[in-house]
Amino acid sequence: TVKVNTVADGKEVMVELSGLEVDVESFLDSQKAERREELKKWLGGEKSWQSFVDFWAIDWDYEDLKNANKELIFENEWQSFRKRKSKSVTEDLVFKAFKTYEKPGEYTIAVKVTDVFGNDGIVTKKVVIK
Repeated sequence: TVKVNTVADGKEVMVELSGLEVDVESFLDSQKAERREELKKWLGGEKSWQSFVDFWAIDWDYEDLKNANKELIFENEWQSFRKRKSKSVTEDLVFKAFKTYEKPGEYTIAVKVTDVFGNDGIVTKKVVIK
């Protein structure tokens, strides 16, 4: 489950990734038995849902692009991803993004998150631009 907050102010919109529910038990069940204890120890040390976000992206106008079957296509127009400096050191993710729209109207914003286990989640929010 992906949780986001959106704030529209005139033509500018702020999107904040505000939460992520991760199914740790399913992940552990999918691992080899000899690795589970090591992974449980690592997972127990993580204090925040933010530690489980590997990548998140925004499509600022989600209903704009469809395939031949009229299905919506997610266009990655902005992203923040965990950058690895070394095996044990990573740069922090950005959890807020901003966009200034050129035209007024109602837009659907889609936010897609990939967690450190490779699972994807997506959520959409409507915003009105004046």
